[in-house]
Amino acid sequence: MSDAAAQTTNMAASVSTPQPFGPALGRFQAQAGAILAQPAIRRSLPMVLGTLALALVAIIYIMTRTPEMRTLFANLPEADKAAVVEALQAANFDPAVDSLTGSVQVPAGDYHKARMMLAGQGLPHSAPEGYELLNDMPLGASRALEQARLKQSQESELARSVAEIASVESARVHLALPEQSVFVRDRTSPTASVFLKLAPGRVLGEAQVRSIVNLVASSVPGLPADRVSVVDQSGTLLTPDSADDEFGESRKRLGFQTKMEDSYRQRLVSLLTPLLGAENFSAEVHLDLDFTESQQTSEAFDKENAVIRSEQGTLQASDGPGAPPRGVPGALSNIAPPPATVQPPQAAAAQPAAAQPAPGEEEAAPAVPSAGPRNESYTRNYEIGKQVSVTRAPMGQVKRVSAAIVLRENGKGMKPKDIQAIEKLVQSTLGFDAARGDVVTVTARPFTDTTPPEQPWYEIDVQENTWIPDVAKIGAALAVFALVFFMVLRPFMKKAMEVPAHTPRIPGALGQPILLNPGDDQAMEAIRQKLRPRGGLPPELLTTTNSYDDKVAVVRMFVAEDTARASNVVRQLLRSEAPQGASNE
Repeated sequence: MSDAAAQTTNMAASVSTPQPFGPALGRFQAQAGAILAQPAIRRSLPMVLGTLALALVAIIYIMTRTPEMRTLFANLPEADKAAVVEALQAANFDPAVDSLTGSVQVPAGDYHKARMMLAGQGLPHSAPEGYELLNDMPLGASRALEQARLKQSQESELARSVAEIASVESARVHLALPEQSVFVRDRTSPTASVFLKLAPGRVLGEAQVRSIVNLVASSVPGLPADRVSVVDQSGTLLTPDSADDEFGESRKRLGFQTKMEDSYRQRLVSLLTPLLGAENFSAEVHLDLDFTESQQTSEAFDKENAVIRSEQGTLQASDGPGAPPRGVPGALSNIAPPPATVQPPQAAAAQPAAAQPAPGEEEAAPAVPSAGPRNESYTRNYEIGKQVSVTRAPMGQVKRVSAAIVLRENGKGMKPKDIQAIEKLVQSTLGFDAARGDVVTVTARPFTDTTPPEQPWYEIDVQENTWIPDVAKIGAALAVFALVFFMVLRPFMKKAMEVPAHTPRIPGALGQPILLNPGDDQAMEAIRQKLRPRGGLPPELLTTTNSYDDKVAVVRMFVAEDTARASNVVRQLLRSEAPQGASNE
């Protein structure tokens, strides 16, 4: 029996692998092999490895995935930006600075925590704006300091209001407020300048510029709108000076002409779109406008209904040298005569009838006309009605209309009757007048394909398409998972689930039923023995034992587990020793 144990020991030693790291590592390997050799472990091992592979892929995806960033502060000064980034890094945050806008960003999940942390440290150290400057006014400040703070607060408030416009990224306002004087001749009007930084790709319209000018002019007392200047970041004056602008009137006229042409073109589009379709015609309109400014004033007088307004006349008469004396002698002759009265010709003509005596009265003696020279002069002023008429011709009158319409020819060709019908419709829409030389041309031509060619996939801009890096990361994670599955997990599962070739075939293992007679306990016990899993003890146990008794115990365990194999080993030993014993005899 000792020889069998030694032979078994030699066979196990020959099968076992060398242990370069000592018996401790060997024992660990033996224990791990024994644990993995258990049937429950072998059945659950593929599921465990699959779960570990999925966890590994998830960890790789999370590590390679860039978190969503959210803007923490925008438009910070460089000093405040450096202080904010340093504080975030010290608090174990992961801040980033946007390469385009320069704003400080943090992961979206840490946004509120970062704001609270920075607020606790008093960051950023930005200067107060607007009327907040007046809150920390020192006690006993001079009048000059108060005026400067008030001016700075007004500028800040106006800048914040202007910056709220959609196309404006930031704004600065400068006010020039002169000191008020009690003398009217010494007073000067204030001025203002507005500097705008527009957002990328944005342009301010004329109406928006006027709104900014009116906003600033209405916020400062005594500031006229023409004393406000607006400049953008490229140095372009958005409010041209009317005194030095040579082309200001030309720009206005050109803008008015463009609006008029767009109005006429929109009429044609509204007319032809339901008939032909939006892509089946092209229309252009040109207008010749008369911008000549003329004014005519006329006055008309009503001569028939003239009324005398005032009249003034003189009458001079003197007696001749041979005239007899007249008058009443006495004191009355020394009295000055009464003032003379002037009678108009109508009154003089009516005087004889009125001067006749009444019945019973004596007729007065006729007056003796003077024999001397006589001079009369009259000045009469008449009130005559007057009518004043002022006629001003409007600017921008249409002198001529020229329209061209091109219809899409689809290969069949359009009939001349249809083209003429469309031409009449266009003339009616535009208010065609042949007397002023209007021209309307309608023709049919094939259109060329203006669709831009598709961009090749290898010319796609990765910076504009931000979804490409995310898709690439997901694809890389899937590739890693596929590599782990096909290179590690699948071969191991295949090897673990395959049936050994020397495993004995069990009756009924392929679906054939096993028929047993009642009371056949020996057959049932045999089937149980055959169905019992055979994990087997690892041969490494023989090498891990130190004493002879331990080795004998391990050999006994081998024999108890696999009796058939042990009997085969003993039989082979007897056969190998039989020739030697015969030769010795």
